[in-house]
Amino acid sequence: MFLINTELACLQLGFNGEFRFVVLSNRAIRFVCLFLVLIAFNAKAQWNYHVQPVEGINTINNEIACGFFEDELIISSNNAEGPVAKSWNQSKGYHLILGKKENSFAALSSIHPLFNFKPCAAVTTASFDDKEQVFYFSSSQSFNSISKGKSKIYKVQKTETGWTNPEMLPFCSDEYDYANPFFDSMLGVLTFSSNRHGGQGAMDVWYAYKTKEGWTQPANCGGQVNTSANELYPTIFNGDIYFSSNGWVPEKGFEIFKSEGKQQWMNAIQLESPINSEGDEVMILFIDENRGVVSSDRAKGAGGVDLYLFERTLTRNEAVQYSALLECNGLAMPAAMLEFRNTKNELVHSGNTNSIGVLTLKNLLLEQKYKVNLKGINQALLGSCFLYLVDSSGNRIRKFKFNEKGELELELLRFVYSNLPIIKNEDESVLDISIEGRIIPQQTRTTITKSPIAIIDKNGDVVAVAYTNETGYFKFDNIDPSAEYVFKLSESAKADRLVIFDNGKSLVLPILDNEGFYRRTKFDKAIELVNESGRALTISSEDVFIINRVYYELNSATLSSDSKEQLDQLSSILNLNPALTVELNAHTDSRGKSEYNYKLSESRAQSIVQYLVSKGISKDRLSVKAWGETSLVNECTDQVVCEEGEHAVNRRTEIKFAQKK
Repeated sequence: MFLINTELACLQLGFNGEFRFVVLSNRAIRFVCLFLVLIAFNAKAQWNYHVQPVEGINTINNEIACGFFEDELIISSNNAEGPVAKSWNQSKGYHLILGKKENSFAALSSIHPLFNFKPCAAVTTASFDDKEQVFYFSSSQSFNSISKGKSKIYKVQKTETGWTNPEMLPFCSDEYDYANPFFDSMLGVLTFSSNRHGGQGAMDVWYAYKTKEGWTQPANCGGQVNTSANELYPTIFNGDIYFSSNGWVPEKGFEIFKSEGKQQWMNAIQLESPINSEGDEVMILFIDENRGVVSSDRAKGAGGVDLYLFERTLTRNEAVQYSALLECNGLAMPAAMLEFRNTKNELVHSGNTNSIGVLTLKNLLLEQKYKVNLKGINQALLGSCFLYLVDSSGNRIRKFKFNEKGELELELLRFVYSNLPIIKNEDESVLDISIEGRIIPQQTRTTITKSPIAIIDKNGDVVAVAYTNETGYFKFDNIDPSAEYVFKLSESAKADRLVIFDNGKSLVLPILDNEGFYRRTKFDKAIELVNESGRALTISSEDVFIINRVYYELNSATLSSDSKEQLDQLSSILNLNPALTVELNAHTDSRGKSEYNYKLSESRAQSIVQYLVSKGISKDRLSVKAWGETSLVNECTDQVVCEEGEHAVNRRTEIKFAQKK
């Protein structure tokens, strides 16, 4: 389609199979082009929803769900029967109430007024900006001398003592009507209905941005959204504007349409059944991507416009492959209550842990955030409790800590190993290495940013997780130097090669089924040993290990208590592996004269030798090499100004293992 002045050219398929351009008048534009849009949309989209009345709220009067205030639903209600959409500018008799949900928005347990200022019984709809704590609402009741009976949009600020006096928005100071405001705090935009000059006729959908300097002038969504009839009750979700219109399909009354943000709010797509029904649909309000509330006077309701909860049914898999393991002070906690609530504070799952502290997770959706509450145990233990996410193979793939109130937040992710920080021992091993690499995408122009990559050992357990930068580069720190690894990529990575940088060498690995196999130790360079925990490992004779926390003070060769703890681990390894020898390489930072630094590094190496000998290690198994400042790990030379922490990493001791000949 191409817009040509006030007419429209559409690409049409002729009876002979040839395409041709046809020019349509303004009168025919909306209906023909909307019909083409709807055909294309219906061919690729299915709205599989379950719809049910919201319990505890629907009456013979009109109820319209128009927004959220904290954990409660904002509802516009009147005291008269009849289709409210056809009398949008008659706010008299309407008032705002809050509906408090029970466990979910499927049922409301208590209803109470929203505003406490007078008059408050002439407000149609309201929207809350949770960032600025401001309410926007429309009313035909005059709060000043300007409105003259026309519907206007006002704002009130929430304070510690209540609400400020209503203040009309500046662009409403004319002879037109402004109604149904909805503010999106993410976009900083207010959408509303108005019959102001410059529209398509009757009430149209407009929008205005809130900036630091104030409000922009309202903009009309245009003739592909608005008609000569009424477009009312707009809302925004995920950047798209949803609204009710009786102009596109007049014979059906008011129907819900969507105008896409990616189309700059210049198109209209009619939502399918059961969102739209045989009755009038007044307003749609999304709770999240899968659920929402539609206000409708469809058949078999309580009367007038009622509230209906809709929920998408076949879009996401339940995370039934996960379980939750609860431990407090390192012990499994049976018979403890865990409650899982979504971002709207709805209770979606709860249950007691079994005899080994495990609760199977049900009704939890992937890629959604949840708040977990722990109940039923001694409150003094809450701060020492952890929840482990356990996969179907029994692997503990993520660890969460409860606060002293027994609360935590978690998110379940579609890619099992993505965003899952490795659970490491509190005391890191001496035998830790770093592996770097780069993902090579299938297409040269494709960038892979923040793509997760996991290391899986020969037992299928997750060893570590890293993320790529904008060039596909990643780095794993402090991982076990196993002989073999499998690198697991996300399915969305779309990579066919993986480059590994290890021990100063690079190796290109092919990717098959999103996995790359890496054997990091050749047979002739392999060293078999037992680590300080008694676990068998195979390392390479080329591996260089940095003794963690053996960082000396400036101009000192004295071992700290932390250094001695790490050296105790090294002595355990040597005692458990009598055929091993070790080479100690001592380094300094660049400050001071090079001759002095060389002697200082030699002294530091000898202090380590003396300590290991005191632990029963034979001196002939230890060799020393002093490097001074000649092998820095960063750019902190004499000519470069660096922070103390940057200098400290150069004051290190590296070790290499070998077997006695």
